[in-house]
Amino acid sequence: MTVTKPQRDGLLRFLEGVDDVILKRGLDLFEAGAVSGLTQTDPDTAQLSVQGTTAYRVSLHQDRWGEVDDTSCTCPYTYGPVCKHRVAAAHFLLARSGMDTGLPGDLRQLLESQPSEKLVEILLRMVKTQPELAAQIRFLLKEPPDVRPRSLSLRLSEIHQTYTGGSRGGMTWEDRPGFLEDVRELIREVASGADLLVTVSGLLQLLTGLQAILGHKCETLDDFRELAGDLVEALRAVCLKGAIPHPALRDECFTLLLDWCSREEPAEEPGMGAVLKDLLAICDRLVRTGGQRARLADTAGRLTRDTD
Repeated sequence: MTVTKPQRDGLLRFLEGVDDVILKRGLDLFEAGAVSGLTQTDPDTAQLSVQGTTAYRVSLHQDRWGEVDDTSCTCPYTYGPVCKHRVAAAHFLLARSGMDTGLPGDLRQLLESQPSEKLVEILLRMVKTQPELAAQIRFLLKEPPDVRPRSLSLRLSEIHQTYTGGSRGGMTWEDRPGFLEDVRELIREVASGADLLVTVSGLLQLLTGLQAILGHKCETLDDFRELAGDLVEALRAVCLKGAIPHPALRDECFTLLLDWCSREEPAEEPGMGAVLKDLLAICDRLVRTGGQRARLADTAGRLTRDTD
């Protein structure tokens, strides 16, 4: 297959519209040699095999002016309009046009010639003038989590054990205020974390733990509703703060929340109806794509049927 100049330019414009994180993952796939099996069904359509979790079939169609007007992939990705496999396929076609799809040679050479201290200084200077870059850099570098879900579950259980003494009858009313404040302190600690995704994961872990500890006990149902309300407020604050400047972070937060709402535990458990409704409302504020909107509607519809 010969890639013409209009087709090459169309592929470049297609890649310019892709989210930065997906763009990087797709380029990594291409550079790892994951693309193969190029075939043509017509002069304007390329079909390729891209190796991911399994081999996925990607199709890219370009119109008479070279614009990419239709793409498809057999992978299950639904969190955005373009997956990394389609990006890898586009890079493969660009490579066949004789074009280097990485950084411009002079810029790559310049960066590689600089000491790491100078590059760090440049990045920090850029973050100072463009604060939104900080979240992007943290996400791309995948900082080690500063809160561990297992330790949160353990700490929550220890707090509960302190006030119940292992009694199945629950805590006394005299102990209740201390229990509520200790859990609230744990919520505040997790909500103040620097890593957005770890913070959201931690708050959802606490919500799961509270449901397991308190959700089935009538005498502590008020406690569950009260603390679950605190957790939802904390989730709303961290997920919507500054509207999450980086699209990939926003998508990850959406996925975390919706996956939690889609768990197999029945939605009719005591106190859960209002919690799920609040979490879905947060997801609605985070939606960026049609695929996310459809997934949210499907989850909301299923939960409504489960509680009817």
